[in-house]
Amino acid sequence: MTKVFNFKSIVSLFIIAISFIYLSVLGVIQINAMNDRVDFLYKESFIHIATLNEIDKIYHINLMKTIDKFNNEEITKAQTSLEIEHLLIKLQDMWKKYRLDFNHSDKEEYLTNALIEIKKIEQDFYTILKKIDEIKGASKLSLEQLLSLREKALDIENDRIVDEVVVDRIISASQLEKNIFTVDIIIQELISYELTIIQSEKEYFRDDFENFRYQLLILILLVFISVLSYFYLVINFHKRLTLENIGIELNLPEDEEEEILTVEYIDSLTLLSSRKFFNLIYEDKLENAKVNNSYISLIKIDIDMFAEYNKHYGYDSGNDILVQIASILENMIDEENDFVFKFDGEVFVILLTNTDEERSSEFTSRICETIRDKNIVHETSTIDNVLTVSVGMAYCRVDDNTRKYSLLAHADKMLVEAKESGQNRYKIYTKEK
Repeated sequence: MTKVFNFKSIVSLFIIAISFIYLSVLGVIQINAMNDRVDFLYKESFIHIATLNEIDKIYHINLMKTIDKFNNEEITKAQTSLEIEHLLIKLQDMWKKYRLDFNHSDKEEYLTNALIEIKKIEQDFYTILKKIDEIKGASKLSLEQLLSLREKALDIENDRIVDEVVVDRIISASQLEKNIFTVDIIIQELISYELTIIQSEKEYFRDDFENFRYQLLILILLVFISVLSYFYLVINFHKRLTLENIGIELNLPEDEEEEILTVEYIDSLTLLSSRKFFNLIYEDKLENAKVNNSYISLIKIDIDMFAEYNKHYGYDSGNDILVQIASILENMIDEENDFVFKFDGEVFVILLTNTDEERSSEFTSRICETIRDKNIVHETSTIDNVLTVSVGMAYCRVDDNTRKYSLLAHADKMLVEAKESGQNRYKIYTKEK
């Protein structure tokens, strides 16, 4: 029997352990995968978009603003050259980093061609730098001042110089606008692609999360079933172990043994041990008390006027009362040394082992008080308006002269005396050798 339990319990524990391990591993894998998705979205896409927006800002605002300041003579030629060169170097570094971090093979060719175009545009800015260095005298004037000077030119040479500078600036401004427009198209295309990637990764993330949730639910269900199976085995093993501890081996097929344990030894209504189980326990505990020369007490409890209760309230209510009384008595005993049994009808029996006269007497009196204090209404009782019990207790030190069922007979006699003397009371028989 124990071997069977050990095998089943090991299998159940193995399933529980494997489920928890698999659950942990799956959780780590899925969480890491989802974390990678989040990192990808943040590092590979959101940062890329931020980088592209920063690049676009440099082209649209910083470079154009610098050139406008130069044209309006807000900064010197040297300051203009230094600022444009600094911005171009910064752009080159940003494009280089973006290119290194770019990890989308389907857009690789587009990015390569775009960067070639960007390089040509940057070259145009370097050409502007060269022209700035070549501009002399008249070129330091603003475009409006140059046009005004052209109208007032006194000789052909001055007129030619002014025309060259005006045309050169107009061409430069036009080319700049064209280049910035081209850069803007490239950047917007890349940003649009990055947003598409974000949406795609978002869908993958949602799918991964849904799969993880379903797998988690299945595993939790598996663990729950395994735990229930294990506790079922433990409970049934406890029943068998109780029988083994009192020297009983059923030696039956497992299915028949289970049926006997449930039907013959357990009261189906109250789930207390039955009268048949009492016979097994009583003999064993009586023998132990005899060997140890110790005390043992047997208490019989009978519900007062229970027939009247059933007649007035119905048998279903009567069954409820039996279940309540069983629960009360179970909660009163010491599970390690005491036993409570359901006998026939409305009679219960408690067996106290490892006890003494004082504890047995106190326990017996407390039974009547505890049940009466529950204030269970019994309108047809002639004793009280609440449910009461009568109790008979027999107590003795067991020796070789103690007859097998003498204690039960004495307890029975005390119960009859309690009933005949008015009920709702207890009577005690003691015999000490």
